Amino acid sequence: MESGSAKWTSEEIFDASARLGQEAAADIRRLNRARDVVLGWLQALTLLVAYMFDWLVLALVVEVPLFLAIMFWLRRKPYRKADLSMDLLVQAARTRRRELTAVKREQSARLRGALSTSEEIYSERLDGRIEVVAADLGDGSRIVEVLDWLVKPGQILKEGSPIANVLYDSWTLEFVAPSDCRVEQVVLPASKEAPVGTPLCILTPALSLSAST
Repeated sequence: MESGSAKWTSEEIFDASARLGQEAAADIRRLNRARDVVLGWLQALTLLVAYMFDWLVLALVVEVPLFLAIMFWLRRKPYRKADLSMDLLVQAARTRRRELTAVKREQSARLRGALSTSEEIYSERLDGRIEVVAADLGDGSRIVEVLDWLVKPGQILKEGSPIANVLYDSWTLEFVAPSDCRVEQVVLPASKEAPVGTPLCILTPALSLSAST
């Protein structure tokens, strides 16, 4: 094309057309590559969704019912037998515990009866007062402990009134007043251990109280 002229020669027109064709072809190739990338991602996403859908359907239709059926079978077969065996063991243990509790209560009642009539626990002193002693019951106990005192010094008691709960090796026994009396002194404090035969408290009989007044 000549300088200052608006006319194109045939060669210039041909060259411009070729450049335009090349640029258009390059644009088309870029668009095709972008389309291929988008189509590739869409295909991968479609496959992933289809796979997840198939897995979900398979899990709901096949795997979940199969799992539930297996668990039900296991519950009905070996585990059910184990449960029955465990129930039998628990029942036997409860029965044995009830039997031992009944025997222990019976023996404890016998010991209480022997204790309430025993002369060894009530030791009369020269001044007329009575010492309540943790007597040997013949059960092999060597140590006793006063769990709690049910009286306090100066308190007036009737015959058979509870004095204290005393713990032996295997029994907790309730000591009672041998007659109408007054509590003069608590010798063994609560929660303190002492050998069998230790004095627990000192009582003054009602007859001695009347004579002194």
